[in-house]
Amino acid sequence: MRVRTLSFLFLFTISMGCEDLFFNVNNEDPVTAIIQYDTLIIKNNLPFDIYFFAVDQETSYVIDWIPVESEENRVKAGTYRKFSTEVIMGYEEGKTAIAFFWDGDEYWNTLIIEEYPEL
Repeated sequence: MRVRTLSFLFLFTISMGCEDLFFNVNNEDPVTAIIQYDTLIIKNNLPFDIYFFAVDQETSYVIDWIPVESEENRVKAGTYRKFSTEVIMGYEEGKTAIAFFWDGDEYWNTLIIEEYPEL
């Protein structure tokens, strides 16, 4: 009986630890943002539309901004949009930029915009 209990606990512990290893294997990130060829590409894998505001990370520390919801900063559910990097406030190539995104109601998040070199 004791061996059976210990075996169960051991297998349970391993299975719980392995669950995290496979958490996002087949799922895409909810929102991704990259810069490539002077273009900001935002991909929305969420089941609802989002709005975004992109800014240089250092600039984000010193500004106050209000979320605005318009067609210019909207990315529809399950789609992506391309923008000029000029929409990123204070952005300079090689510097870290971040994107704030929200759904217009209660969903909020922030991510670092990854910069991919030109090929």
